[in-house]
Amino acid sequence: MVIDKSERIVRDKREIKALLHLAHPKLISEQLEEWIEPYFNKFRFTGVLVRHPKLYFKLKNDYPNLQLYYAKGALNVEEIISTHPGLHVLFYTFNTVKNIHTLRYNHLRHIFIGTKLENRIRTYDKSYRAYDEIWIKEPFLRKKIIKDVGDIRHLQIRVVEEELNLNDVIEIF
Repeated sequence: MVIDKSERIVRDKREIKALLHLAHPKLISEQLEEWIEPYFNKFRFTGVLVRHPKLYFKLKNDYPNLQLYYAKGALNVEEIISTHPGLHVLFYTFNTVKNIHTLRYNHLRHIFIGTKLENRIRTYDKSYRAYDEIWIKEPFLRKKIIKDVGDIRHLQIRVVEEELNLNDVIEIF
């Protein structure tokens, strides 16, 4: 891995098909471990795009084999996406303003996966229409999303199993 002089972007030359987008500055360990440990740390075609330097260095220390990318702004995101032509899907754990930097890439599939903690307290709004899919682990959330978001004709809501095989999911895209 190489950090350029501005330390705004970290590049890893391995090919990736999926990125987990972490743009929330206050992610806690339980939220990260819900997705990184069982999924993104195990599969070779996945990476994690981190938008906050402290979180990047924490993940770098905690998960040394994880493909990490740090992007401070939209231009850094653009560079990372453009250097990975095999990238097909982006996963999101939080619906934050910084997601707009990646949601603009229409050729990619955008999947909101949230976290267990967030799903229990979340109020969904119309901004969730920006995603192609929302994955939930608790079936009761389906009605809540439909009620809160409204018109979701294009949006797929999937209930995912605990033992999701991310390699199979990536092959779909």
